[in-house]
Amino acid sequence: METLTEDMRAFGALFAPDQTQLPDPEGLPRISKLKERLRDSGLVIPALPTLYTVEGEIDFQAMEWLMRMQYESGIRTFLIEGTTGESSLHTHLEQEQSIAQAVQIAGQIGNDITIVAGVGSNNTREQNSLARSAIESGAEALLLLPPYYHKGSPDDVIAHLWEGMNHGPSIIYSIQGRTGCEITPDMFGVLCQHPNFLGVKQCDGADSLSALQSLRDERQDDWIIWSGNDPEVVTDLNAGQIDGVITVGGNIAPEPFLEVVCDRALGQSREVQQIVSQVLFGDGAPPNPRGIHNWVEMLYLWQCHRTQELGRGSDPRVFRRPTSAFTLPQQLRFQNIIETHLAEIHDALRVVPFGENYRNVSD
Repeated sequence: METLTEDMRAFGALFAPDQTQLPDPEGLPRISKLKERLRDSGLVIPALPTLYTVEGEIDFQAMEWLMRMQYESGIRTFLIEGTTGESSLHTHLEQEQSIAQAVQIAGQIGNDITIVAGVGSNNTREQNSLARSAIESGAEALLLLPPYYHKGSPDDVIAHLWEGMNHGPSIIYSIQGRTGCEITPDMFGVLCQHPNFLGVKQCDGADSLSALQSLRDERQDDWIIWSGNDPEVVTDLNAGQIDGVITVGGNIAPEPFLEVVCDRALGQSREVQQIVSQVLFGDGAPPNPRGIHNWVEMLYLWQCHRTQELGRGSDPRVFRRPTSAFTLPQQLRFQNIIETHLAEIHDALRVVPFGENYRNVSD
């Protein structure tokens, strides 16, 4: 990868906190309070998947069910329209509507919820537009992605992310395996100087986590490092390399993830967290977000059958291409794992296969 230019190395110094335009006059104290709140109640952040109505539109009733279920389990911070939420399958308008709706739902559930809005794009102009809309709608933080596909220079990538941070408090998501874009320690050394920098969601392995930890220690900063890799959470916590996790598996079993991360619990909590992680990411598991979408559909279907008030028990499950439904053997495999390994030690976990009752839509 190209190295940083000297101009870009000095880029952060040009935007010292007292010169950067923050969203409101309270600026830095507000950012500091947000970091404190995230350290208190945002170390486990589920990346919410998106379910769809029978007409193929975003199902906000299902969003509310999932948020309420997780809130009752102790979750207080949610990521909306991240990559797990299939943001790449949504129009710009749908992303704006989804974030705004999540903020409204959060207000109905409790006054202690933080919404992080995924606004990642390889188009800087679109990223900035989504970021402005998200903050205006009431989201308190943004999740930014480097510009995938373009293979821009380090200067280009930094400028793209810096512009996103100009619109509000931001977490930067580093996942080279999906974006094809590496954010090096030198690049983070520039990015972390932005006063709206909250921290990093890191999915690039132990060496990258160590480099981030060293950078933060060297600068004596207080930004947060979240893992984006569920199966490695316990290992990374024990190594002191992460503070928390932005999780996929937390959608299925929030409590064990909270207990493992916040209380450093072992025993059954660790067992559940590890089983869920292996189901989602182990050998033979379909890549995210297809896996979590199918599993949450099966969990939601059980809730529909159990309560009836949700009213969607007989409706077909809907998937937007290129995401697709599991085959029946895949559904039964997941049900068997839940019933065999998890139900006895986590009695809230039940799923119902939807069989052939689904639609894959593309228009």
